[in-house]
Amino acid sequence: MFGGIAASLAVAGTSGDLYAAMFTPILTLFGSFFLMPIYFVLFILPSALVFATVLWLVGEKHEYSLRIRIAGTLMALTAATALVGVTHTMRDIAELAKFVAVAAIVIAPFTSWRAFRTQWLTAEKKEGGQ
Repeated sequence: MFGGIAASLAVAGTSGDLYAAMFTPILTLFGSFFLMPIYFVLFILPSALVFATVLWLVGEKHEYSLRIRIAGTLMALTAATALVGVTHTMRDIAELAKFVAVAAIVIAPFTSWRAFRTQWLTAEKKEGGQ
């Protein structure tokens, strides 16, 4: 969503097209809302299933922190592979998708652990307060 808005504003700024500056961001947002269910089915739901499966397969063999990071990294690898596979025929976006895929894989261990640590601390505070 935000990438489409930024791109349309960049085009409007470089070309001086008032139409692009006013209407393209609105159309981009409107179209993005219709794509959210598709993204959910194609990317988010499978990624969550991969994460849960890897976490289950790793089991209790390793420390919780390491299990979360392994699952997050493999989930990002799966999602990145799907993204590159879906966009490989789209010439311009395929290059961007490769950069996004590499970035997702690199930051996955950190973001997955941070998300689960935050969730765990929040749950622990709720249990302690009751």
